[in-house]
Amino acid sequence: MLMKFTRAGIFSLLLAASLICSFTTSPAGSVTAGPMLGYAEHREAQIWLELSADTRVAEVIYFPLSDKKNKKKKLLHITSNNSPIPVKFTLPLLEMNTLYGYVIILDGIIQEFPFPCEFKTKILWEHRSAPPDFSFLFGSCLYLNDSLYDRPGIPYGKSTEILKSMYQTSSDFIVWGGDNVYLREADYSSVSGMRYRYSKNFSHPLLGPLRASRCNFAIWDDHDFGPNDSGKEFRLRDSSLQIFREYWCASAFGGPKGGIYQSFKWADAEFFLLDDRYFRTPPEAKSVGEKKGEFLGDEQLEWLENSLTNSDASLKFIVCGSQVLNPLNSKECMRNYQYEYNRLIKHIAASKSEGIIFLSGDRHFSEILKDTSIAAYPVYDITCSPITSGVFHPEKTKEANNPLRIAGSLYASQNFSLISVTGSGKERILKIEWKNISGESVYVHEIPLTSLRASQSRK
Repeated sequence: MLMKFTRAGIFSLLLAASLICSFTTSPAGSVTAGPMLGYAEHREAQIWLELSADTRVAEVIYFPLSDKKNKKKKLLHITSNNSPIPVKFTLPLLEMNTLYGYVIILDGIIQEFPFPCEFKTKILWEHRSAPPDFSFLFGSCLYLNDSLYDRPGIPYGKSTEILKSMYQTSSDFIVWGGDNVYLREADYSSVSGMRYRYSKNFSHPLLGPLRASRCNFAIWDDHDFGPNDSGKEFRLRDSSLQIFREYWCASAFGGPKGGIYQSFKWADAEFFLLDDRYFRTPPEAKSVGEKKGEFLGDEQLEWLENSLTNSDASLKFIVCGSQVLNPLNSKECMRNYQYEYNRLIKHIAASKSEGIIFLSGDRHFSEILKDTSIAAYPVYDITCSPITSGVFHPEKTKEANNPLRIAGSLYASQNFSLISVTGSGKERILKIEWKNISGESVYVHEIPLTSLRASQSRK
């Protein structure tokens, strides 16, 4: 017996069949960015991934490479979404000083990557041995071209080959010094636009192996926060804060009033990563009492002061998106916020905090500034920029003969820095290198750690 179908009946059957298929098939999700190693402490590590919107279940299997049978698993059930999903796996109760491998499984399918998925936990050296040698990469201003949203004319983003050189340069971790993502006008006008830009940048193929190969710590500056030179007036600052916290890792971000500031220790150094945007007002903002303009805000500044006082680290790296010490930087510099700058400098002098080094970005050139007027030892501001963005030439401005600049340290071209701490006792040395696109060393400066102690005469 033949059945007759109307055109409407056929359409209904096709619709029903498509619905059945949508429920009975379950395509596997995919990794759209990452994996990135956030931090690896003595007994805990954090791995970041961005997953496709159709991902339902994500797993990480992790194990000591010396004992692959000793496997542990972390599992996440993903809520349906319409956009890529950033997720973090926190791996607890690890063995110290141990090399681990891990495997990513999405919807039952093992994901394969063209680079090793490994990390090593920290060694417990305190009260047992001399502090271990270590090194890290530092840089800022990572602009990746996207022609539909870029300004017309010559592309602002330059060669990405430098990312290969960073990957090939051995180090323990990376500190990303701000402007790690460049939000365009079409991005920071909406939350979805900002999410697009973060996802677009984090999925760049050359960033995958680099960020998987070692720990990654980050701050922001204006371009990964919002509009150029922006601060707390940015209407989407809380959304920007949420997105930053989703895409970067930390054991803890900010304080009760918000922000992205954090700290971590590595060997005999402690790093204080500042938020120079979330609480920031213009430097000429209306005075409140003796205060004029906010750079860090009271809560963050008090946290920094207390942290410096309580730190027993030989080196205290204060990482800031904007320069701190430069007397000729007329706008984007903490020194222009006189109340907070003076308060911090007075605290450094009064607390006798030793070994303070500022690390900064933003300027689109690299230089080392040395100020001998702050404490009973020289205080340095090491600025490194740009990784891939355009270059600025201060030698053509009033900054040409900056009295604080160490002769020969100015480098106005694409670069990143390799900063290492090596040796023991009185022989321990801080070494700063600028490296060019090809990873070649183009400038080196060494600072004996003994010269960063108040007991030493100024040099």
